[in-house]
Amino acid sequence: MKRFVLPLVCSVILLSLGLFQPVLASGSFFLSPPSRTITVGTQFSMTVVVGTDGQAINSGEGTLTYPTDLLEVKHISKDGSIFGIWPVEGNATGGVISFAGGLPTPGYTGNGGNIMTVDFLALSPGTATVQVTSGRLLLNDGNGTNILSGHGTAKYTIQSAPATPEAPGEPAVVPSEPEIPPVAPLPAPKIYSSTHPVEGLWYADMGPSLSWDALEGATGFSYAFDDQSDTIPDNTSEGLENSRVYPGAGNGIWYFHVKVQNEGGWSETGHFQIRIDTIPPEQFTIRLEADHPTSQRTPQINFKTTDDLSGIDHYELSLNDSDPTYLLSTETDPYTLPFLDEGPHMVKVTAYDRAGNFRESAMSFEIQLRSADSGFFIGGYFILYFWVSIALLILILLILLLFLFLCCSRRRNNDQNRQPHQS
Repeated sequence: MKRFVLPLVCSVILLSLGLFQPVLASGSFFLSPPSRTITVGTQFSMTVVVGTDGQAINSGEGTLTYPTDLLEVKHISKDGSIFGIWPVEGNATGGVISFAGGLPTPGYTGNGGNIMTVDFLALSPGTATVQVTSGRLLLNDGNGTNILSGHGTAKYTIQSAPATPEAPGEPAVVPSEPEIPPVAPLPAPKIYSSTHPVEGLWYADMGPSLSWDALEGATGFSYAFDDQSDTIPDNTSEGLENSRVYPGAGNGIWYFHVKVQNEGGWSETGHFQIRIDTIPPEQFTIRLEADHPTSQRTPQINFKTTDDLSGIDHYELSLNDSDPTYLLSTETDPYTLPFLDEGPHMVKVTAYDRAGNFRESAMSFEIQLRSADSGFFIGGYFILYFWVSIALLILILLILLLFLFLCCSRRRNNDQNRQPHQS
């Protein structure tokens, strides 16, 4: 069971009892109502609420403890919860309630998010303390930042039921001593990953690092890593170490499984999914949907590629080395370029998969508003063949004038040289 990133913290539910709500720290769980007085045999409800202090969370998890000699869990309800995804649905075993849930982007922001409601039955007189002993609240920031700083506690005073008047002549009923329940197995360990923190997301890391809760009373752990979602590790303890790294796991979908042993036996198995993709998208080309060169000032281009593992997430398009434009995969078939000047242009497209791997492709094209037979480009300027003809004609005339000038100058010199000899 993948450490699903867990946000949980709670709000309102007991104004009708005349109680107050606690002040929330940045990322907190609290229990509502925080106190109450009930009698033996009475059933009452307690709500787990989350507060985020203005920050958006997308997942949370927690572990609550309660005294089994004073309270019994009758029902756990997720109606009205801010979470819609439950890697670990709320369950109660041996005085421990565990849960892990999440929700998609943009997540939840607020100080009154209902996580779940627990219905308790008061068993015997005393003061029952229910508290959140551990947990996580993960920000919707792409890094799974844990902001949990407050753990909720509630105290419930259980009083003896008022004595029922005895009927005349009936003997008093002496209550029997409660039986001491046997030690129950621990709940399935919660699993976390520092390299692949969110189940269902892809990561370009082939060395997943995993850890899990070192539960009190544990005498050993048994775990396995494979490509099956429901593997149950064997009953051979691997010791009390609560972390493991699997270098070179390879591309694809993997699963980590762990269970814990205590005096009551082996727990249920926790499962955690790992998704690895280090392969970039397939190579692709950019196609101009027009003649090349084209006279269109807003030409259309077409490009598309695939990714066999995580799939294509988005594209980034840069025109003439400008800042890239973010494009969804549905916006590329075709894509209309903005209004362009006449001359050569360069378009570059980068395709990203859901693990962050990318592949680039580029294409050069030219916009000509005149016929290619009438001239040619030099840099960003279009030169007409007519202008070239005029320039050549002027050059020829200049050469002829220069030739005539040289001839006339030479003849004048010859005439001047003959005059002295005649005299």
